[in-house]
Amino acid sequence: MFRYDKGEEEGRMRSNVHAKAFAGLFDSVFQMLGPDIDFIQEILRQAGSRHKAMGVSPSFFPYMGQALIYALEKFLGKELDEDQRDAWEQVFKAISTEIVKTVKQNFRFREKK
Repeated sequence: MFRYDKGEEEGRMRSNVHAKAFAGLFDSVFQMLGPDIDFIQEILRQAGSRHKAMGVSPSFFPYMGQALIYALEKFLGKELDEDQRDAWEQVFKAISTEIVKTVKQNFRFREKK
């Protein structure tokens, strides 16, 4: 997914770029919470279009959610309580559901040869 076949350094660089984009998307959504849900949905559709163009399978998104929770647990440790964990899971589900809607539109899975 992050082109690790190009070498460890290239893979690390690409995954860092994706992590920053992922955090930026969350930041944008949080900053725009309020009455203009249409604008947030448009941003998420654009993210879906980018993922679709890169051939990202909708099946990848649950793994990203698991990675988010894992990172929060590692970073926050015992400070992350069950309510906070549930809230983050709900936020990720809401965001990823909107993105996946766009990814699934006319999505054709690449056949492995």
